[in-house]
Amino acid sequence: MGSSYYAALTLLYCDKPLQPYIASEYYYYLKTNQPAGVLISQSGESSETVWNLDNFEKVISITNDPGSSLGIAANVQQVVQIHSGDEAFSSTKSYINTLIALYIGLGIDPTPAVEVLNQGFGQLESLAKADADKIANFTGSRATKGLYVIGSGPNHGTALEGALTLSETTKLTWVGCQPPPFCNTGSKLSGCGMRLAA
Repeated sequence: MGSSYYAALTLLYCDKPLQPYIASEYYYYLKTNQPAGVLISQSGESSETVWNLDNFEKVISITNDPGSSLGIAANVQQVVQIHSGDEAFSSTKSYINTLIALYIGLGIDPTPAVEVLNQGFGQLESLAKADADKIANFTGSRATKGLYVIGSGPNHGTALEGALTLSETTKLTWVGCQPPPFCNTGSKLSGCGMRLAA
C-alpha cells in the first residue's frame, strides 16, 4: 500500500483533479460513497484497498494482477495493468509503473521523464555505490537511530518511496519527509529538491 499511495501523492502536485488517500484511512475515517474512484494495489489483494471497492459505484483499478480481487470486482469499469512483475519486498518497479499509469491517466505525457531515466541509468550504479559507501561510513562511525530522505512538492512521494526501499534493503530506519518551511538557509536542505540528509 505504501508505494501505491506514494505514487499518487507524487502526482498531487501536478495541478490535476487528484485526491490521494491511504486506503485504510479512507476506509476507516472517510468512508463515503462516491460515484467513481481509482484504487491502486500492486497485488490487487491489499485488504484495505479491496474493502474500499464498496465505497465507489464505479472503479478504475491499477494493479499488477488483473485477475486479483481488485481486478475482477463487479463495479470495476477498467483495469490498468502495471506490468511490474513479481517483487519480493521492495516495490520499486511497481512505484515507477504506477507513476507512469497515473501520468497517462491524467493526460500527462511520461515520455520526457522516462527518457531522463533512460539517459541517466548508466550513471545510477556508480552514484548508488558512492552513496552506499557514504552511508556505510556514516552509520559505521557513530550510533545512528535513523536517517532521512527529504523531498518537497512532487519529490515528497519519491522521498517516501526511497525511505521505504532503503529501510527494507539496509535494515536501518529511514524516514521520508518534507523539508521544514524554513529550508532556505543555505544548509544541506536548501533548494528543497530531492536530497539525502542525515
